[in-house]
Amino acid sequence: MAKFLLGNVVRLRLTVTASDSDTKIVVPVIPDTIIPSITLRMQTPDGVVSILPSENITNPSVGIYDYEYLPVVAGIHRILWVTNGSNAGALEDSFTVIPTTLI
Repeated sequence: MAKFLLGNVVRLRLTVTASDSDTKIVVPVIPDTIIPSITLRMQTPDGVVSILPSENITNPSVGIYDYEYLPVVAGIHRILWVTNGSNAGALEDSFTVIPTTLI
């Protein structure tokens, strides 16, 4: 589980892949052309679950999706990426935010 200092931006990343039908090599793909085709849910340490704004999900290259999140509380944050369409799926992950010990 990744750890980040409170007050630092956390980059959340999803890589959507599929196997090429001829070579069976896994390659990055676009999950679907319907918008929104990707959602990101988060549960903060206080138990609140919310869907993060899809307009803040960036797509720096094919199959790569990023969300920059600025945590406001320390503790374990759980996330769930969900894709729709031909490459539908879900990926659950978590990260820990720790308070700084220096003031």
